Amino acid sequence: MPKSFPNSDRFRCPRGFTLVEVIVAMALTLILLGLAFTFLDQLYNTTDLAGTMGDVNENLRAAANVITRDLSTCGWELGQSGIPIPYGGTATRIIMPGPPLNSLSPANATANDFSSSQYLPILTPGPGYGQSTGSGGTLIPTDQITIITVNPLISTLSITTAPTITATAATVTTTTSPSQISAGQLMMLQNTNGACLLTATATTATTITFTKGSAYDALGLNQFTGPTTGTINQLETVGPPVSWPAITAYPISIITYYVDNSSPQRLMRLVGSGCASCTAAQPVALGINVLQVSYSFSPLATPTDPIRNPTTNLAEIRKVNVWLVAKADHPNRKSRLYYTNSIATSVAIQNLAFSNRY
Repeated sequence: MPKSFPNSDRFRCPRGFTLVEVIVAMALTLILLGLAFTFLDQLYNTTDLAGTMGDVNENLRAAANVITRDLSTCGWELGQSGIPIPYGGTATRIIMPGPPLNSLSPANATANDFSSSQYLPILTPGPGYGQSTGSGGTLIPTDQITIITVNPLISTLSITTAPTITATAATVTTTTSPSQISAGQLMMLQNTNGACLLTATATTATTITFTKGSAYDALGLNQFTGPTTGTINQLETVGPPVSWPAITAYPISIITYYVDNSSPQRLMRLVGSGCASCTAAQPVALGINVLQVSYSFSPLATPTDPIRNPTTNLAEIRKVNVWLVAKADHPNRKSRLYYTNSIATSVAIQNLAFSNRY
């Protein structure tokens, strides 16, 4: 009689995956991984682009806000014509701040000088004075702009005694300590006879000295006996009898905006004369590579100069139009292109708003 055996299926090895099943599983896994990596790459790229756009737009807004704030106070407590500067006689050229140094010439006029003016305007255009930006044959000239205003953070000073004036220096005695005044500070001295603009080069507990040729006087304002107008001598009443009406000394802020093409490109704000020993220019916003400024004039004015290059009728400027362009500091991961954006703003100059219609 044959011997019976238990079910043989119990002793068989477990059935594995076939080659086709393995290939299909691997293909599905690779597809899923590819989709996941593609999604993550797109997410990372979107995040990077959003961050870049946010940085660029924030820099544009910051730059526009700072320029707008300064322009809105342009000429505060100053006349529309500006401040008299040394003129006539042996007057030498007044240097405007900002790279490159530019000239405002009361004598020896050149094409870029304000040869018809005996005043430092409260707003000085600088068309094409800044560094060019771009590459190859697409270079874009950048502008600079300089404004002056009375500094509200420093107290005015009173001078009741006659100044001491020589060919190389002038010294005034103040009724209160000029402790807030440091070397390089611009000062407007004004009384009933007129006004002049000087650069402080030294102070004591009661005096301020303005020395000709000092390194602090980078603009060349400290001129005394040579010019015929625009100096401290014009504050004296010609006798008889000779007298000196009380003088008020106003601290003046002179602010220049320009583009610096160093890496990274940036918008710079220079406060003061720009002398080597004075406060250096400070970056306002990174990534700014274009600054262009145009001007709107009074309806009564008949400017003969191009709107971006006004060298006359400066007191007829009513509005400043600023255009800024910013560029990201790195290219997009996929397109390898740099994200750029621009902003434009117009600022009405309140201290130039008056027009005599009669």
